Amino acid sequence: MPGRYDTFPDYLDTVYKKTGVPFVFILDEWDAPVRGTKFGVEEQKEYLGHLTALFKGNAYAALVYMTGVLPIVKHGSHSELNMFTEISMVNAHGLRDYTGFTKEDVMRLCEERGKPFEKVRSRCAGYTVDGIVLYSPGSVVCVVRSLGEGTDGFGTSDDMFEVLEPYIGVNARYVRDVLSYLVAGKSVKVNVSGFSGNAGPFMFDDNFLTLLIHLGYLTYNRNTKRARASDREMKGRLKGLINKIAG
Repeated sequence: MPGRYDTFPDYLDTVYKKTGVPFVFILDEWDAPVRGTKFGVEEQKEYLGHLTALFKGNAYAALVYMTGVLPIVKHGSHSELNMFTEISMVNAHGLRDYTGFTKEDVMRLCEERGKPFEKVRSRCAGYTVDGIVLYSPGSVVCVVRSLGEGTDGFGTSDDMFEVLEPYIGVNARYVRDVLSYLVAGKSVKVNVSGFSGNAGPFMFDDNFLTLLIHLGYLTYNRNTKRARASDREMKGRLKGLINKIAG
């Protein structure tokens, strides 16, 4: 029938109706197209519209699991993709122990590999989720493997600067000063509730710091509502960013 299969959701709906078996969707890094300046606002809206048409209110979608760095982008005061439970760096919804290695996990790994826990812990990317300190599994494994081989187990990357460059240009002096403050081991108060996830440049301090939290460069304590650079690795990356701004 003409027009029956006009869209991809039409195909999926037809398959579901014929088989009675719904789909499970897994979408990795859903936000990759909207990070930085790859998409403008209208392109973002079009992309989110496609996701909404694909997932929202469709009986064929039994479960949709999406991973990404940023929360769902909001244009205005809401998002059409409002059917998700967002598990993020600022609210893990009771799943905090599954968002990284706990201290006990790191201690166990160090014991198995004969590595000093305190030395490993001081070099690993750590962050606070819902009041408990967790460690990046990738960072822990990298440090444990490399410790004793004359390397730190991590390196700096230009990825951070590429993602943040459009925001830095709005207020470079503020960014440099606040990052220097964080590298010195101090914490800053942050209101994370107003962050929209929109990748467009912004002036507001809270939005920039919240972006750093979601990107994993700062750790956030929900009880004190303060953010800080949690460890040697993150301080090193922030120093690298300061140097790039100054250069």
